[in-house]
Amino acid sequence: MFFTAKACIDFTLLYSFNLVALLIFLFIGLLFILSGVIAFKKNKTTVNPVNTDNVSTLVNSGIYKYTRNPMYVGMLSVLIGYVIYLANPL
Repeated sequence: MFFTAKACIDFTLLYSFNLVALLIFLFIGLLFILSGVIAFKKNKTTVNPVNTDNVSTLVNSGIYKYTRNPMYVGMLSVLIGYVIYLANPL
């Protein structure tokens, strides 16, 4: 995203809330990620999706009531904040 924004300067938008939007989306994203990790730890199961031998419980409470992948939603939120910060829709 960084290199695309630098290469396509003609598409850069001008607005004053870049940093504020980045911080808001970063906070929301980290909240989703941490709530997912906390739900896994609370149910005493592994966070590592590769290590399926240590899975002990199917977590469907907490944030997992609302989204199947809160960690992905959190990462997407951080990326959306970064896009807004770069001010370039490409």
